[in-house]
Amino acid sequence: AENQANIFELFGQIQEPSGRRPQGIGLGLYLCRQIAQHHGGSLTVESKPSRGSSFRLVLPLIAAT
Repeated sequence: AENQANIFELFGQIQEPSGRRPQGIGLGLYLCRQIAQHHGGSLTVESKPSRGSSFRLVLPLIAAT
């Protein structure tokens, strides 16, 4: 739970429980959240040990003219 906020930080990574080094450089979730916020939306995560993580992307509905 304490690591959930860190994964959305620029270059944010968390240590694997197995001690392995994380793959990637920590840009993907940061960029996704930034894009969502710039469009008036949000990106959140809910994680449960041994069950995995669920990500929720919410974007506003814009009516076509």
